[in-house]
Amino acid sequence: MNNRIFYNNEARMMLVNGMEILNKALAVTIGPRGRNVVLANRNKPTQIINDGITIAKEIYVKNSISNMGISLIRQASSKTNEIAGDGTTTSTILAYAIVKEGIRSIESGMNPVIIKQGIEKSSRFLNDQLIECANPLKSLNDIYNIAYISSGSSHELAQLIKEAIKIVGKEGIVNLEEGNSSKDELIVANGFSFDKGFVSSYFLTDQDSNKIIQNNPYILLVNDKIKAGNNDLLNLLSNISKTKRSVILIARDIEPEMVSTLIINNNKNIINVTAVKAPGFGNEIQLLLEDIATLVGANIVGENEGITLKNISISNLGQADKVIVNKNNTVIIKTHQLKSVIERCNNIKKQIKISDSLYEKELLQFRLQRLTGGVATIKVGAVTETEMRDKKLRLEDSINATKAAILEGMVPGGGHTLLYLSNILMQWAIENLIGDEREGAFIFARALKLPAKQIIKNTGSNESLILQKISNMEFGYGFNSASCTFCNIYETGIVDPMKVTRSALQNASSIAKIVLSTECIVAE
Repeated sequence: MNNRIFYNNEARMMLVNGMEILNKALAVTIGPRGRNVVLANRNKPTQIINDGITIAKEIYVKNSISNMGISLIRQASSKTNEIAGDGTTTSTILAYAIVKEGIRSIESGMNPVIIKQGIEKSSRFLNDQLIECANPLKSLNDIYNIAYISSGSSHELAQLIKEAIKIVGKEGIVNLEEGNSSKDELIVANGFSFDKGFVSSYFLTDQDSNKIIQNNPYILLVNDKIKAGNNDLLNLLSNISKTKRSVILIARDIEPEMVSTLIINNNKNIINVTAVKAPGFGNEIQLLLEDIATLVGANIVGENEGITLKNISISNLGQADKVIVNKNNTVIIKTHQLKSVIERCNNIKKQIKISDSLYEKELLQFRLQRLTGGVATIKVGAVTETEMRDKKLRLEDSINATKAAILEGMVPGGGHTLLYLSNILMQWAIENLIGDEREGAFIFARALKLPAKQIIKNTGSNESLILQKISNMEFGYGFNSASCTFCNIYETGIVDPMKVTRSALQNASSIAKIVLSTECIVAE
């Protein structure tokens, strides 16, 4: 089969056609008055949702080149979702707007490579300006406001997240589960979390999910490097599989060949194991493994401990009520706290008091926080499966947005921060850039107005008139799209996580500048 080849603006416009399809589908969902989208897939139940990334994953068209455009812009939204957990629709609107504006400039004779350089410089400038705009979260009310906006203006869902954070703290873990009734429930249990996830995505059995959930698993802790061809480990795992229970393997290191062996045996249903690297670095690994061992009631396998994979028995393994593992994190939930955990916590507190090293104190406080930290689980209630899916997606967005805001602070929401940055960028470009580079900055600046414009458009109001009025207001004042009134943005609680806005800007500009510098497409 001969390949088709397209050049210059024809190539770019064919990509834009696909990007426009995705942008139209997602744009209607943004803001407090955004609409829903129905997803009909013959392999899945019909869904009615307004979650940007879920919608983006379902959109494909017959034209292969338009699909390329959809795939490219989907990358921007997926990366934003991966980093910040929200802001996917904003990144899609921005990426499409930059490309659309950029193509007009290229058609008028400007150099796409120089325009790309202008967009890159603008992205760096905007990142610095965004940091200056951010304010830290000061109260539970700020957490409520973030959750309220991200959940699609749901008071009940925002209140649930506020209560969960209040109980487990800002560093605590909040998880979601499908409940068995129509009411939402909040359950808190003891838990230990660390920032290491599964060593390979091939341990995922459900490809529609990005996490592994194991109920009532055994915990195997190994303070050594597990080498390829370790039959002692395979024999142990095979014996455990006879109990019909899964295993979470937490090891200092695992050779890639051994990881492959575990995955193959998993796929053959010989064993049921999820491999995770131990948390910490250097000497920290030993201490953190001991903390986990205390929590789950396990013996550690290792030369120093005198226990090997050859002589270990099932009684040496730990147990947990539930373990949740994703790409970057592992959460071990243990409902009933062992007496040894209290004793270990008291011992760590004594070490904190007598330690003279600031670094050592910080590590001890970190360990104490992990051992005493709680894990909140929201059991989502709904009458129908469609309602359940919609509520879970809204809650996921809210939890991710709240965590992002705790990390990097919050900025005025509703697209108002982007409107402010648009004006700042215009002025900066006039003073610091020339020629086609300046045009690249102007393209970015014009695109920054589109999210706010779309949010206002979804209310049924005259977006041009309202944007004109906002331009005459001080930063921090703007339009409340929920009530269609002008207000003080912070006082009204219209806020977004800075991390979400930053990720949307960076990922949108990254994809857009690549599309604008495209001169040729080769397709079947």
